[in-house]
Amino acid sequence: MEYNGVSIVILLWGFITFGFGIAELVLLRGNFFHFSLGGVGALICYLLGMEFPIQLAVFVVVTLLSFLLLRPLFFRIADKNATVHEEGLDLLVGLEGVVIQKIDVDADTGRIDINGRPVKAIPVDPLQKYNVGDRVEATGLEGDRLIVRKARKRK
Repeated sequence: MEYNGVSIVILLWGFITFGFGIAELVLLRGNFFHFSLGGVGALICYLLGMEFPIQLAVFVVVTLLSFLLLRPLFFRIADKNATVHEEGLDLLVGLEGVVIQKIDVDADTGRIDINGRPVKAIPVDPLQKYNVGDRVEATGLEGDRLIVRKARKRK
């Protein structure tokens, strides 16, 4: 079957390959890439002159093998390169809080309260110490701790 001189089958496999590839690039979820690989396998089968049922079988097999073999590898690589952050902690950067446990790098202590949420904290300057009740501003994130400095005076 052809549409304006182009096989509908090649359009199908091309759409699957490029459609899922683009979806993966846009969403970066790691789910669509496998279907795109299956589409490449089926497209190669089409170009080699194989029948549609074989192309479909290759699509399914390549997609499943890709899920089983590549997905765990992708997760291992992503986990190795990831910085451990407590969920939503990055949303607190830029906000002010109150010290609820003395912040002292030498003693490895420090907690602040931002909007009713207790969070571990370290000072921008490791020599700086903050006492309970001091107002601080979160300036960054290091692992599961907010990096803080003395809050600016309010006008």
